[in-house]
Amino acid sequence: MSTQQPSKPTTHMAFVIDASSSISTYSLTDKMISMINADIDVAKAMAADHQITVTIIVFADYARIARDSKGREICGVDPESLQHLTRRDYAPNGMTALFDGVKLAIETLRTLSCGPADTTSFLVKVVTDGEENQSQFRRRAITLMDSLKDDDRWTFAFALPRGAK
Repeated sequence: MSTQQPSKPTTHMAFVIDASSSISTYSLTDKMISMINADIDVAKAMAADHQITVTIIVFADYARIARDSKGREICGVDPESLQHLTRRDYAPNGMTALFDGVKLAIETLRTLSCGPADTTSFLVKVVTDGEENQSQFRRRAITLMDSLKDDDRWTFAFALPRGAK
């Protein structure tokens, strides 16, 4: 009789990254790259005990799924396949469509295949230096977050400047 190994818990992570002009204006480009690379390292370390996928969303004038150096979307990928970000990969320019980035992250994570509900979780981590000033889907993003607030499988983390709401 063979015993079946319990499956590893699954965590789908989305890093939602501000790439607006103010990042470079305030000399925060290197700090943002460092923070993102640290998140990639954490995801890689977690992969020993969890099944991890990483999606990277970048927002400025609009939100989009980031691409790797070969032009492939970074959407639901194994963190071991990710390289650290460099200044070549991250060039801040534009406004701040923060809520469009959050909306895209939620909608994208919802499309990823899930294991059993009791062992699957979702993390949306947003890093921004400024206030929303460009989103077309602000209301939709807030509605989506509100609909997930009681689902303990979803976690939203916002890294904002001091004093920001």
